[in-house]
Amino acid sequence: MATCKTQAAPILDESDDDSFEELDVDNTDDQVTCIFTGEPFSSPLAYYTALKNNHGFDIWQIALCDLSLDFFGYVKVINFLRKKYFKKSPPSSEELSAQKSEWVIDDYLKPVIENDPLLRFMLDDGSDFDSEDETDFTSNLNATISNNPDGDNKMSEIQILHEKLKKSEKERENLSIKLTAASNQISQMKSFMQDIILTGDVGIYRPVAACRQDTSVYEEEEYEDAGYFGTYSHHDIHAEMLQDTVRTNSYKDVIFNNKERFVDKIVLDVGCGTGILSMFAAKAGAKHVYGIDMSEIAFQAMDIVKENNLDDRITILKGRVEEVDLPVSNVDIIISEWMGYFLLYESMLDSVLYARDKWLVPTGELFPNHCSISLIAIHDDKLVSSNVTFWKDVYGFKMSCLRKQVLSEATIQALNPSSVMSEPCVVHRINVGNVQSKNLNYKSDFSLKIIKSGSFSAIAGYFDIFQNHSDKSDLMFSTSPCCTPTHWKQAVFFLDESMNVSEGDIIHGKIDCHKNVKDPRSLVISLTVNDKTQLYKIE
Repeated sequence: MATCKTQAAPILDESDDDSFEELDVDNTDDQVTCIFTGEPFSSPLAYYTALKNNHGFDIWQIALCDLSLDFFGYVKVINFLRKKYFKKSPPSSEELSAQKSEWVIDDYLKPVIENDPLLRFMLDDGSDFDSEDETDFTSNLNATISNNPDGDNKMSEIQILHEKLKKSEKERENLSIKLTAASNQISQMKSFMQDIILTGDVGIYRPVAACRQDTSVYEEEEYEDAGYFGTYSHHDIHAEMLQDTVRTNSYKDVIFNNKERFVDKIVLDVGCGTGILSMFAAKAGAKHVYGIDMSEIAFQAMDIVKENNLDDRITILKGRVEEVDLPVSNVDIIISEWMGYFLLYESMLDSVLYARDKWLVPTGELFPNHCSISLIAIHDDKLVSSNVTFWKDVYGFKMSCLRKQVLSEATIQALNPSSVMSEPCVVHRINVGNVQSKNLNYKSDFSLKIIKSGSFSAIAGYFDIFQNHSDKSDLMFSTSPCCTPTHWKQAVFFLDESMNVSEGDIIHGKIDCHKNVKDPRSLVISLTVNDKTQLYKIE
């Protein structure tokens, strides 16, 4: 039924047999003994009614209004009272509130009395008594309200809360069904991947197809996204990002150094993950922060926020940014760590732009708000040997077909600064405040000025992130090989053949970077160097 507990009342004397309406102990399976005296009652409802009428001990008032208990809180308090207040007078709601640190522990989830009907009373949402009992209870409530026209309508409030609890129970049942379906999908995915690993059968197109239940409902992009979001459900990837001190401290610093922009503002964290940026924003003074994440990590984020006592100022929503309904119509600030390899891999920026256009007020701000992509010439003997020349002679055999495959894929590596052969060249700049998704694909000419003579075997790509305001411009962080390494590393595009260069030479080229039509979260990059074009993928 509803949440239940106990409030202030006069002292109960165990010899006061007339205080309660005694019933035959063998009358019913739902018999309950008084928490304070041990006297028997026919049902929890009869007992709680007697407590209120004869002793002013209003279980409804305490549970629903004074302490706002959920089911688990109710169970803990009942067991606490049975253990600590037997043969004693009932405590007031103020006393119970002051003792919260004692009864809130999970030890009090264990029943003091086995099969205690008082514990089932709330759990069963009224099913302890039949429909006739419930009708009588409702009639009694209505009668009480009618007989007390000048009262404070607390019983009316209880009726409303009772109906709300019924509705919540139904919603909880529906959610349980959805969670079961999601669990089944995860099990199917695990089984599918185990088959791939054990049998080596990689001929099945796109593993996320294992999540399909009704092919008439979902588009193929949604299957791709299932795999994408699935990778962010495990703690390992979040540990890697959080332990990237360049990344995390940069966001912390830019938020804390701009506290005046966050105070009393509504903030949206797109792709919130563990909620670290949301918590930074809350600590900076945000009025409320809404964090959105589609992956299962959202559930852990909810726990993390609560563990840090920020659940009154941070709300985590699980779902796609494009599908979630925010409790507010507008936000003042959007924060997001949306960058992928070579900046645009994973296409998460598209979701940030969607949120910007839907919720950000005209005078709102984005953190970060500017970024750039740069290219640089590099050479590393070990990388060339292990990725390119290795396939020319594998224990005396040629494997040129695999060499071609390696050359068609960008390699993500943390380069040694000594491998840098040229000055960098910016090939693309993005103003997150006004760019459109269609403009994220780009083409550009570039020129790389060689800074030392030697062999030139690859071009590396990296990005820089900025927070620009009218009064200042700050470089948040850089993923250049000449800076402190980050988990993004650099994207390395190996040339088919290395070339000798001299200091002062200028290498001219062109780049064409766009989303893969078959998989919009991956990238296709065309690089032309000295009139020779090579095609690469980042996927």
